[in-house]
Amino acid sequence: MYKSITSQHAQLIVLALLLILLGSSCKSECGEPDVDAINGIYLQFNMDGSSNAFTAADLDSVYIVRYGDLVRDSFDFPVDTLNLFLEESFGDDGRLIINKDKPDFDGSGPPYFTDFQYLMRSYGQTWQVRLQDIHLEGMYTDDEQCDYVNLSKTYWLNDDSVDVTASTAYILMNKD
Repeated sequence: MYKSITSQHAQLIVLALLLILLGSSCKSECGEPDVDAINGIYLQFNMDGSSNAFTAADLDSVYIVRYGDLVRDSFDFPVDTLNLFLEESFGDDGRLIINKDKPDFDGSGPPYFTDFQYLMRSYGQTWQVRLQDIHLEGMYTDDEQCDYVNLSKTYWLNDDSVDVTASTAYILMNKD
């Protein structure tokens, strides 16, 4: 009445159980998304020769001041200053990225770059570019944190409201 399990059957059962256990315990491996790049603010100094464009002389002495974002439109509490031209923070094409690690302010890290307002100027010039009221929202779309999506990326650049949600396109900056 009882059939005996042969060693071959036992080996097959053990092998099947091992495959089931291994298959359920393996997580997919992925490259972690570059959240800082996805959430970054991509700006480009306009150098097209128009009346509100930047000149080479403007960019040879441009600096950025980071302010505590205590009150919107208030640039009263400077935190630190960085000479963008000395730090080579932008290339010949005038492109600048602002995120957690760029530009390289001393003590970058918490608070996050969105907790600040930024003012760009050039020594001896009267123009300025204001970047303020940065709002970001994003999330991982899977449990393994393999995929991150930017749900909202907005800010004010001078007097213009900018919405670049889910984009890493460069936005032209003009003299104010």
